[in-house]
Amino acid sequence: MSMNLECDEMCLPQIPSWPSQLILSADEKGNPDGGWRGVARRLNLYWWMRFDEDFSAANQDAEQQQWARDHYRGLRERLALLVENAPDEGLHFSVV
Repeated sequence: MSMNLECDEMCLPQIPSWPSQLILSADEKGNPDGGWRGVARRLNLYWWMRFDEDFSAANQDAEQQQWARDHYRGLRERLALLVENAPDEGLHFSVV
């Protein structure tokens, strides 16, 4: 069964089960390590890693490299804006 990371405040692209679990890093009570800010930080790092993979896989294809640049920059910028303007209770992440 596939499980994906979700955020109530942002539509996330599909993230596979294992990375979703690692990004959430929940303890035995289901609380994420570092709270919601820790989840946001790990999600940002995951997108940096995916950008690097997709950019490298594009090899010499400038169009694919530009897509990777634009796609992951957009995701990281939206997440940063959400974190910056988060309500007092923070963002709500879960794995479903």
